[in-house]
Amino acid sequence: MDREKGKVLGVITKDGDFVSREEMELYAKQKVDESKKKQKSEDEESTQIEDDWTGRHGVKEKPYPASFFLNYHEHVTIFAATVDQIATDVTGGGYTIEPVDDSVDKDNADFKREKETAKDFFKRQFKPPHTIKRLTKQSLIDRLVIGHRAIEVARNPAGLVTNLYYVPAKTVWVDHRLMRDNDTGEDVRERRYVQKRGRKAVYFKEFGDTRVVSQKDGKVYDELPVDEQANEMIFDWELHPKDEYYGLPKCITALGAMDSLLYARQYNVSFFENHGVPAYVVKLKGAWDDDAAKHMEDFIKKVCHGAGNAQKAILMKMPYDPEAEAAERYGDIVIEEVDTIENKDGGFTVLNRDDRMEVLSSYSMPPYRIGVYETTRVGGDPGTHSSHIYKQSVIDPLTEEIDAQYTMILQDGRGLKNVKFSMNPVDVRDKKFLQEIYTQAIEYGLMTPKHAAERMNYPEPPDHMDQYFVNSRLVPVLGGELGMRSGMTEEEIEDRIAEIDQKLTDMQSNSDGGYLDNNV
Repeated sequence: MDREKGKVLGVITKDGDFVSREEMELYAKQKVDESKKKQKSEDEESTQIEDDWTGRHGVKEKPYPASFFLNYHEHVTIFAATVDQIATDVTGGGYTIEPVDDSVDKDNADFKREKETAKDFFKRQFKPPHTIKRLTKQSLIDRLVIGHRAIEVARNPAGLVTNLYYVPAKTVWVDHRLMRDNDTGEDVRERRYVQKRGRKAVYFKEFGDTRVVSQKDGKVYDELPVDEQANEMIFDWELHPKDEYYGLPKCITALGAMDSLLYARQYNVSFFENHGVPAYVVKLKGAWDDDAAKHMEDFIKKVCHGAGNAQKAILMKMPYDPEAEAAERYGDIVIEEVDTIENKDGGFTVLNRDDRMEVLSSYSMPPYRIGVYETTRVGGDPGTHSSHIYKQSVIDPLTEEIDAQYTMILQDGRGLKNVKFSMNPVDVRDKKFLQEIYTQAIEYGLMTPKHAAERMNYPEPPDHMDQYFVNSRLVPVLGGELGMRSGMTEEEIEDRIAEIDQKLTDMQSNSDGGYLDNNV
């Protein structure tokens, strides 16, 4: 007789299927063998001859292969959503062509002509069919995921920039080599960029380099056929002290959190990917025959399974062994709900939340921007201050870099000296919070309603709203002649305050204790 106390026969899934202990052990062993096999294949070194690409000429080795970060981008949802939202927030508002500085008059004929030329250039479909917005967003995602991005710049024989191309950053390498200066005869270190696909490689020179550079070897020549000359490349990267050539993405500090998210997901599906999550564990305790476990398994699978048996009662005769110890003379069936798995699910919930927040923090991303809402936080709306930090530390720096690059293309590549490119980021501000702040500023006389409307990008209010107010009742400061308006000099403000003080003194002496007359 089997008197092993608390022996587990198997589990019953929420779908009603019975999974025996033997099946569980076989499945677990299979998973362990697969894991060992996979580990062995990863550890074994290839016998192929490696192409020693890095180190050739001046090609610099990347701190991490691009595939390392791309794997996280492919499998970690919160990471993919974050970088896509940043790229959308930077490029989603379109762009404008503006005067290069305040000295350029918007009504000037040269400015108007250059503005139309610039607009026509950026309205075109770049190859492959890309709008400037799509091209910028795609290259920006590269930078956010792997740390750097690249855009190819092509010119016509006259030297004007005619096309921009997105270049997958994962295929681009930095070549920082020593080159002989033809004018001085000295060796100087210069940058080239080389795109490598398979065994093919093509070189690019930095934007603005007017020399003839070969696309085959990156060297400078006096003359070359047009189809052998290297195009220019705009290349930028996330600054990081570990690497001065390619940079590192901001997610480098959250790799542990992303690994944790992947491990938690793998754990949740590892054993139960074929059988579902078990709802109950069936145990036989006490005086049971050796073959009782098999009979009970068959009974559960054939008799108890199915929706037709729901809510039915089972009458069973328990075995009895008078020779057994008193505590085990009677057989017993114990069906326990699997609380431990629910507890682990709860633990994963907390862990996953912390991991997701760590990924978001690495990019200063407010959770609500990607549909994540933290309702249990103390201190009010979680987007109140995070939007401001996100805009200043992430959106504005990226926007400034893109503006400078495209302005450089207009001025140095198209000869348009009176215009500049200005990206219009999506408004990521918390407008509800700003309305509260501006309302308080208006009530305390710190700004005019007209000024607040301009900051909120509202339609321009009438001129009489360009004055200061005090009190929550929004009473004009003694109205008409004595009201303060924006643009006053410091001397005018002091004189107006003295008049207000005198008027208030007169009103106080004549007041009978009632409210001040708003029309005074």
